[in-house]
Amino acid sequence: RRFEIQPQVGLSINDAFVRHYAVGAELDFWLTNRMALGLTGTAFFGQRTPAYERVRFQNGLLLTANRYVWQGSLNFLYEPFYGKIAVFNRALMHWEAYTQIGGGIIQTQTIPRFEAIHEPFNNFQPQGNFAIGARFYIDGLDFMSFNFNVRTWIFPDVYEPPNRGPATDPDSMGNAVDNPDLDDPANAKAEGVTRLAFNSVVFF
Repeated sequence: RRFEIQPQVGLSINDAFVRHYAVGAELDFWLTNRMALGLTGTAFFGQRTPAYERVRFQNGLLLTANRYVWQGSLNFLYEPFYGKIAVFNRALMHWEAYTQIGGGIIQTQTIPRFEAIHEPFNNFQPQGNFAIGARFYIDGLDFMSFNFNVRTWIFPDVYEPPNRGPATDPDSMGNAVDNPDLDDPANAKAEGVTRLAFNSVVFF
């Protein structure tokens, strides 16, 4: 029955085109020595990677991608494993391994393919998440631990519609190429494409 505060920094590992740096905190209340309830909040700072730019300039393709802004979750944590490590036969290091599952809300934002003429739109989506991790305590410093985990969020995300572009004049056959109404972010969001998204981050 103790409270625990964890400042966290992290880096996304599963997106080759948008890299996210994460900063957040977790507050856990331990019901027993094995189980805890927690609140987690994270801010994401996303930026396009060199791979995104290579596809753009070498292949002439504009990728459809979103960045993540923040998330909040209520979590349940369970520690099935624990033990001790002897460090050079001079100190004991206590370790614990845990799993965690939770759910909450996440905000994402589109990265417009034509950023010079289009504004992004935001999405607020329900999300579920799970994590595996470990914590290490140094003998004599039981009030503090070094933690790491890998957490994955799963949620439906809304992406830019494919016909949101600058070619709003009819082609040579008189057919519409891109819809000019989608220049408005609200209209683009209403016509957006929904897909299941996965965001995996390594936290320390």
